[in-house]
Amino acid sequence: MKIKFYIVVFFLMCFSMRSYSQIGKDTLMKIKIYGDSLSVKRDSASLKTDAQPWEEYYSNLQKKDTTVTEQVSYKLSKDAIQDEIKYDARDSSRIDLVNEKIHLYGGAVVDYQKLKLTANYMVIDFANNIIEGYFKKDSLSNTKEKPTFTDGENTFTYNEIKYNFKSKKGLVNHAITQQGEFNLVGSTTKYISGQTDSLGVKSDDEIYNQNAIITTCTHDPPHFGIRAGKLKFVPNKLAVMSVAQVEIAGVPTPLFLPFGFFAYQRQVIRTHIPLQL
Repeated sequence: MKIKFYIVVFFLMCFSMRSYSQIGKDTLMKIKIYGDSLSVKRDSASLKTDAQPWEEYYSNLQKKDTTVTEQVSYKLSKDAIQDEIKYDARDSSRIDLVNEKIHLYGGAVVDYQKLKLTANYMVIDFANNIIEGYFKKDSLSNTKEKPTFTDGENTFTYNEIKYNFKSKKGLVNHAITQQGEFNLVGSTTKYISGQTDSLGVKSDDEIYNQNAIITTCTHDPPHFGIRAGKLKFVPNKLAVMSVAQVEIAGVPTPLFLPFGFFAYQRQVIRTHIPLQL
């Protein structure tokens, strides 16, 4: 009986140990599988969280691009210049962003429409639409080529100039221009460029001189000429002057001209000058 009892107890113990091990194995497998599912869920959640900022970034980028694309219309100021201003300098240039100016040094050239200026030193003032040109000597006090101003068919040299390329008016110091056989030298000259109307008709250019000399001498200063206090000149048409006096070698003579009128026609000059001694 005792032997049978021990045999039964042994079998029961073996069976219980096998069942326990099987339960533990299944439980561990379930835990492992459940852990893997958690791991997978955690990884997918992590990927989703990481992808969210990129989606927001591209979404914001598209919104920004759309906003930039929409802002394409603009309105020009009525004071804006009509054409491009081309400029160059042989030596150097300096840009003043605060005052909206460009300084050109040595062999400066400015082109605007039919206008062309050359000078040793020039300043372009974009804020006030003004070009300034100056005749200066170099560091060794050597005299350089005199600056020039060209507007269409009109060309003259000068010492200083301030020209408004918006109103097309300029103030010139010591301007020299040639008209036919005569040279006109003005201490102070106001130049007004002719305007073009809606029909395309251009008005005449006008030149007003103060303390001017009309001469055929090409030397600067001229050796002789007729000096007038005021002189109005319309290129290729006429010149009218106030009371004038004949001057030789810088010395006034007793010859006075109370009024002078010069008419230009096909390069032939007709003069009407009443003489008074």
